[in-house]
Amino acid sequence: MASETQYENVVDHLNTLIELNMDRERGYLKASEDVQDPDLKPLFHSLSHDSAKFSSELAEFVRQFQGEPATGQTLSGKLHQTWLDIKAAISGKDREAVIGSAQFGDKAAVEAYDETLELGKVSMVPELIQTLNRQRDAIQRGLSVITAAKGDDPAHSDTTSTQTDFTGVRTGGGHVDPISGNY
Repeated sequence: MASETQYENVVDHLNTLIELNMDRERGYLKASEDVQDPDLKPLFHSLSHDSAKFSSELAEFVRQFQGEPATGQTLSGKLHQTWLDIKAAISGKDREAVIGSAQFGDKAAVEAYDETLELGKVSMVPELIQTLNRQRDAIQRGLSVITAAKGDDPAHSDTTSTQTDFTGVRTGGGHVDPISGNY
């Protein structure tokens, strides 16, 4: 594979995504344990599990580029603050605040993935592009489910139509997976 310096920027971005997913994992795990709303518990647990998987997958790419994967001990201030906000919201057990903080964090995650996907060197590794796009899309779908749970999504606000709630249960029938979006 190419020299370490040639892919150093890619490794830095991947490590940022690893840290972000480690933050998401811890934040959603804490949310699933502490939130009083039993409907949010399985969603947050699933998002935590997915984040752990994403970190592991990204670490393999960092190793392929002869880099050292982030361990989660060095957090960017913005992402760290996001999860502090989530923890603070959880401590108040306020459903709307917890969901709002989760939305904020996942929007930041999607932006970080978009930034990484724009790197020229990333386009040279098709498997990496596929992994980044799959992970980004999963986070975006989770964000959509979280947004629907809060009621900010106009597509889910018409009470006369069949709706999908944040647990993935369609009120008009069927079950939707909160991560894949499949019914």
